[in-house]
Amino acid sequence: LRSRIASRSADVIGAKMMVRTTMGVSPLLGHCENLTALLEQADRALLAAKSEGRDRTQSYSSLQRQQLQTCDLSVESHLTGLKGTTADKLMTTSIAIYGEQESFRTSLASFLASNADSACVVNQNQQLVGMVSERDYLNAMASRKELDTPLRDLMNCNIARFTPDTTADQIWQTLQRTPMLRSVVVDENGVPLGMIERRALLSLLRDIGNI
Repeated sequence: LRSRIASRSADVIGAKMMVRTTMGVSPLLGHCENLTALLEQADRALLAAKSEGRDRTQSYSSLQRQQLQTCDLSVESHLTGLKGTTADKLMTTSIAIYGEQESFRTSLASFLASNADSACVVNQNQQLVGMVSERDYLNAMASRKELDTPLRDLMNCNIARFTPDTTADQIWQTLQRTPMLRSVVVDENGVPLGMIERRALLSLLRDIGNI
């Protein structure tokens, strides 16, 4: 597509104008919650393409690989220090939990009262089956018709989950490979115990590195 655009020129006030194109593209992968998330990924790829000199195409997948490969060596050197901390020490236990049969309408009030930006969704056995976020509630309110939809129909099922004894370096490496901002700590039966945010890992890295 870029080649076809570049092959066409236009005369502007007697001068020939060449058109160059910079593109950001993103594949539709399992962790992509909806069209908005897909567009955000493509936009990040576009910004990266522009910063590299324009007139090029940048894929979001390639951008993620580059970021991992060029990861700050000082952070890599701290991964050993992360092994001494486990998920149960990093997680916050103040989390919102809803049954998969509940709707956005019935859970909205308690979600707002929880001051959380996401909540766990569990089945009848209290096992984690998905998550819903502020974005999901906003989308449901915007469409109105989705307000009475069960959470199980619109939740994100692609969740990073860890057991309480998972070490912080394993959590760090997993979250580096996914755009998800948080993960869930579950017990041996899959029942949610708490959440871990990237912020908690950043704080731990800061303390280890005396930043």
